Amino acid sequence: RIGRVAIASNRLYVAGGDLGLLTYDTTSFATPFALRSYATGATTSVVSLGTNVYVSHAATGITEFSQTSAGALTQLRSWDSGNDTLWDGGNSFLLTSTGATASLWALSSTTPTLVSSLTLRAPIASAVLIGTTGYFVLNETTGGTLWSADLAPATPTAQQIALATIKPSFIARSGSALVLAELKADGTTALSYF
Repeated sequence: RIGRVAIASNRLYVAGGDLGLLTYDTTSFATPFALRSYATGATTSVVSLGTNVYVSHAATGITEFSQTSAGALTQLRSWDSGNDTLWDGGNSFLLTSTGATASLWALSSTTPTLVSSLTLRAPIASAVLIGTTGYFVLNETTGGTLWSADLAPATPTAQQIALATIKPSFIARSGSALVLAELKADGTTALSYF
């Protein structure tokens, strides 16, 4: 089962479950083909941040790979004993979660360090990071809700963001712009841009 995908340059990185980490060439409009499979064990999520690719493992832990211009990956380091989902990152930070708990990792030291963690009121369905502020879509029984928290303090506090007409299912970003996607019962998807 595919957990997540990440795109970097002309490569598509796939957390391919029991297949491990897969790399696909996307340089043309032809059907992409697998270039490499890395023996990482079962993977659940992947994030690409510039020249580095981060993978979470089904068993536990996070592994960082460096990416060459040709797309080849070299393992750099592994850390954490949690069963993380990787969401986003930038500026030497990585945003992860386990259930309802979000974690911000500082990547600049030899071994990444936990900056802070925050437990929200429901499991995290989707998340993005802008600077050190995390934006979280929670998987609540009444529908998705949107929350934010500055994760730089050791004990961050989350605030719910009021949304009048949308119950988000997913969140994505480009730079500091956000888009919320709501999967509706009639099979359509509503997008809201911020």
